[in-house]
Amino acid sequence: MNRNRMLIGCLIGALTGVAAADDVAGTSLQKLHKKFWNYENAAHLLRRAGFGGTPEQVQALVNMGHKAAVNSLVDYDRIEWAIAPPPTDPLLLEPPPSREQLRELSEDQRREMQNQRRRAQRRTFEELRLWWIDRMVHSPRAFEEKMTLFWHGHFTSGMREVRNPFFMREQNELLRDNALGNFRDLLVGISKDRAMLVYLDNARSNKRKPNENYARELMELFSLGVGNYSESDIKSAARAFTGWGYDHDGFAFRARQHDYGRKKFLGKVGRWNGLDIIDMIMAQPACSQFLARNLLEHFCRPDPPRRLVNRLAGVIRKNKFELKPVMQTMFMSKMFYHDDSRGSLIKSPVELLVGTARQLGVPLNSLPQAERAMAAMGQEIMQPPNVKG
Repeated sequence: MNRNRMLIGCLIGALTGVAAADDVAGTSLQKLHKKFWNYENAAHLLRRAGFGGTPEQVQALVNMGHKAAVNSLVDYDRIEWAIAPPPTDPLLLEPPPSREQLRELSEDQRREMQNQRRRAQRRTFEELRLWWIDRMVHSPRAFEEKMTLFWHGHFTSGMREVRNPFFMREQNELLRDNALGNFRDLLVGISKDRAMLVYLDNARSNKRKPNENYARELMELFSLGVGNYSESDIKSAARAFTGWGYDHDGFAFRARQHDYGRKKFLGKVGRWNGLDIIDMIMAQPACSQFLARNLLEHFCRPDPPRRLVNRLAGVIRKNKFELKPVMQTMFMSKMFYHDDSRGSLIKSPVELLVGTARQLGVPLNSLPQAERAMAAMGQEIMQPPNVKG
């Protein structure tokens, strides 16, 4: 009898040891106990789910309690706030000259008109970037801007390639409007986004000459990760997205340019289109794991353990890729406040600058100077070094 008790005790001890080791490893998604909610944890939450805050703002989160503090950041749509749109150079509001009008001009006049329009585009784009910096510094919906910044690095486009400030603004608004929505809506939206259609050349893709750029990045950088698809899958996906283009109103499907033939994608054969490709991608276990890893690396820690990635991926699948409950789970968890998740992330230049302004509670008196400081540190928003963000 005593021996049996000893065996049972050893078994319980072993199981308890596994649980304890799990907590030490910082991979538990169980809720942080309310007795551990304190100023230090509230400051950590505000830095990661925003850009940081003043001591008074941190203390306000402490006083709320953990759950209410998380919800105050995540349920940002309950906060009434509006900001004026970025200024647009008046020249861009005028319709471009017709071919007949251009023919009446000399070569020098046409060149000067093109140069004036380019300068107007640069000025309008610059105003857009300053507008977003100002918004990140002053918005009471800090997590909205933090998520928009995250998606901007995930679904990236650059002004030098797109050459249209209106398209870049549309993309920024798309990312903000869907920042905590459903991941499928983001994939569909970015696939139809005019800036992305230009940036990755899909607007020029047609059934005679499918362009593989977007199909490749959709899987490699946006949804699955390397090793979870084949070159044949890229070719089939490229065919499925042919005919996806745009006009002056937005996305436009050009039926005559679409390849309606049978395609084999991820082991399935059918007359797939772009939406079919997205749905089949999301059905892959690798998709939830890829998204989980990216969220953890951005908001928690670099190189998260596989056990933690799999656990968060399970939360993503359980919530059918709805992002708000996923982020709430993350911010409520023991893992998020574990030592492994503290001081482990290097701030980007924009996070450093915006965070400094927010934590000190001071305005940025010169937005152009702030933007130049970011560029000097190596980051130009809306102009990443490459498609990897």
